Amino acid sequence: MSSRHEPAGWSPRRPGPPEARQGQGARWSTRRAERPGPLALGCYALAVAGGETCPTPLPGGRLGFGGGERPAPLSCLEALSDPTAILDARYRASRRTCMSRRRDRRKRLPPEFVAMMERAKRNELGSPARKHHLVPASYLRGWSDRGQIRVTVVDEVRTWITSPEKAARETDFYSLKSDDLDPEKVPPLLFETMLSEVEGWGRSAIDELLIKQPSQVDPKLMAKFTWFLGFQLSRGNAFREENKLLESEIFRLKHEGMTDEGIRGRLEEQGYPNDPKSVARARKGLDAILRGDVILAPQRAALVGRAAEVADELGGHLLQREWFVHETPGVLVTCDEPLIRIGGPGNLREERAGIASAGVIIFPLSPRKLLSMALPGIRTDLTPRLDEAETAELNREIIAASSRWAFERPSKHVTERMRVPLAPPPFVTEGPIPHLSEPNREVYRNYSPTRWTEAPLPPWPVQRWWR
Repeated sequence: MSSRHEPAGWSPRRPGPPEARQGQGARWSTRRAERPGPLALGCYALAVAGGETCPTPLPGGRLGFGGGERPAPLSCLEALSDPTAILDARYRASRRTCMSRRRDRRKRLPPEFVAMMERAKRNELGSPARKHHLVPASYLRGWSDRGQIRVTVVDEVRTWITSPEKAARETDFYSLKSDDLDPEKVPPLLFETMLSEVEGWGRSAIDELLIKQPSQVDPKLMAKFTWFLGFQLSRGNAFREENKLLESEIFRLKHEGMTDEGIRGRLEEQGYPNDPKSVARARKGLDAILRGDVILAPQRAALVGRAAEVADELGGHLLQREWFVHETPGVLVTCDEPLIRIGGPGNLREERAGIASAGVIIFPLSPRKLLSMALPGIRTDLTPRLDEAETAELNREIIAASSRWAFERPSKHVTERMRVPLAPPPFVTEGPIPHLSEPNREVYRNYSPTRWTEAPLPPWPVQRWWR
């Protein structure tokens, strides 16, 4: 047991194995050297399918970290004439850029990456599995008893017993099938194949963390584990739904005040007919989008590509934190968004904290073990064991973080009996807010709300972490 003054939590900043403490300046280069290249190339290939980089973070902790060049925005005319054009044109522009980069790398692809691509193609042969796990079955087995777990639909308080292999599945959720993608270059099951490899690393790391503190685990395995955790942030429904609605929200903010004269001018600029009939047709399409009757959403392949693209960056932010494994009384639950961000004092309870700003991020390892990752200097008390009250507080946070499902041992009923408010919308837009330095411009703020937006605010869990 480690003392309060010398916690056993693991962080690249803490003394530990040489591979984990090469100094702040070397941290990123060390991480990239240790984390596997073939998977990074897999994420790169899926970024092609994504069509464009993930939107950069907005104020309020929006989940997602982008990078690289963004394709030029599509003209308003094309979106007005055909709402799907905004997606297709952005995809084509980015695909041309990404494919040219891929051609430059083709001669030096590592054999491991080529093997992964071939496995993805073989997985498509015969009768490929179409039920995709939003939560790894290998992870959920940690809550199984005689091969069964309890699944609860949180908002419906509907519960049943099933096997981990049949829990948290959706048909073709990660499929990359698209008329715009060559299956020889981007196999439809590439993301699923990548996940199977990542989940193997995750399971190995969890097995180690069940009996050791992070500082005692092989740093290379811990580096791979951050990939696994990054995918838990981007593979689920929360990330998917937010990105599905983001295109429509951006379009609405940019075009909700457009007049018929503005439409006519835009049509003329683009060389399209701007007669009254054409203007009326464009107006009808625009109004349908602004009312919400038509949703501008990326193709599923694009959404899957974005999930792969940001997983590395999301996992990388976890390396800046201090890691520690706690013991619990054995009633800890988990959910379909198992990496839970707890803002802590100084953050709003009604808003979901960002991956870089949350005071503590928790990840249930099993009913008896919890991994916590805190910003440096946040916690003053690292007592290894959490008591029953603290575990109940954390169970509330876990269930409230779910998109749809919560999981526990089949003999327990915590997920069924612990009630939380209904799930909020994926994100909220505030504004317009006057721009202080440019009076003619407006600012809009986006944030992801929590279930506590319109409910009494509970205190932050595990009060001794914040003192």
